[in-house]
Amino acid sequence: MVKWSMSQCQSAVLDSQGMHERQDSVRVTVMVALLICALLMSPLAMSSSSGNSAPQIRKTVLPLVLDIQTALNPEATEENSTPAIDISHAEQLIQTLLERDLTNYEQALAHQFAATLALEKKDYQGAFDAFHNAWLLEVYAVPQQLQIQRTLAQLAMQLGKWQTSVDFYVPWIEAINGGEFETKVSAQDYVYVAQSYYRLETWPDTVRYVDNAIGASQNPIPESWYRMKLTGLLNQYEPAKQYEPQSQNEQAKQAHSQAHSKHISKTVKESLRRQAVDVSKILVREYPSTLYWRQLALLHQQGDQPGSKDQNERKALSALHSAYVAGFLTAEQDLMWMITLMIQQGNYYQAGTLLEMSLNEQRIAGSESHLKTLADTWIMAKDYARAETTLTALVKLNDEAQYRKTLSDVQAIIKAQVKAES
Repeated sequence: MVKWSMSQCQSAVLDSQGMHERQDSVRVTVMVALLICALLMSPLAMSSSSGNSAPQIRKTVLPLVLDIQTALNPEATEENSTPAIDISHAEQLIQTLLERDLTNYEQALAHQFAATLALEKKDYQGAFDAFHNAWLLEVYAVPQQLQIQRTLAQLAMQLGKWQTSVDFYVPWIEAINGGEFETKVSAQDYVYVAQSYYRLETWPDTVRYVDNAIGASQNPIPESWYRMKLTGLLNQYEPAKQYEPQSQNEQAKQAHSQAHSKHISKTVKESLRRQAVDVSKILVREYPSTLYWRQLALLHQQGDQPGSKDQNERKALSALHSAYVAGFLTAEQDLMWMITLMIQQGNYYQAGTLLEMSLNEQRIAGSESHLKTLADTWIMAKDYARAETTLTALVKLNDEAQYRKTLSDVQAIIKAQVKAES
């Protein structure tokens, strides 16, 4: 029987998604940092009034702070509507500020200025370190502190520090969802966490956070979200085989994943399969492709419920037939997979018709094995005239005794039928 194995289809999904896909990767811009700085540089924060309990910038430090803010936000002119930051000048001002004897609040502000400049230079590690220094001082009100935490989570993603990103992002989501803040957790925030778990190969959490993102989204769901969820489900259902050379660490991860798959209960495994079927149905409807139709058919065929083999094959055949009608099933292996399922379901005439047409159109190679399958199919369909034609071609290709005997038997049946009709 010709069919795609689960590992082959899953590997194709993984390849399609790409372990290093950056379609939704974080691109933290300097505007994020400037927004945070703008919040912190409110009139209250700069006030020198002794009656204020809020963190303050001292009068001796304030002029330098204002100079840095101006340097980081150069004014537009008629000649230049988007003036560039004078990085060298800004660096000198920030360094001067950092060398001062500062309060904790002033230190945090200086670190945020340094982070802003690092982002302008696309120095994401420098930005992360500076924001982290500001965050550790814990001098800001909760909303601003949480905003910095979220920025750290996104910068960690930019740096490929997936566990660090999770460590910052998950508590941020819990804090925002558990409090009353103007900022809300967006669908994209959930996706960023899902991406980090995806890179960490923590599949249950990958699926959970994609589901959270889908539930929070007000817009059409991108294909990449469904792909990520499908990959997370498939890796729990049956971990993909790795065909490329692996390090010892990668081998250990794969062995652990496969061991987990073997020990999950049949009930859980069936639940994962059904969830994967549901996601695949969405993909073939919203983003149809040969890959997704194959995956759907295979998942139907992989059902392991007692007495469900025949029903599963019918569902798989239905998926393949839909893909064929829609023009997505053209590869020889896919056509032979559908023909095999037709034969197993007793649809001999349909199987013979499709195989003969595919041979004539050269979508399936006219090999000895394919001609033998066609001859056997016509015999099972009791279409002995077509069986005789196919067997004659088969004998010409390989004058084997068994083929000649089968041809002789078919010709005898045809003669008997003609005699009975006369």
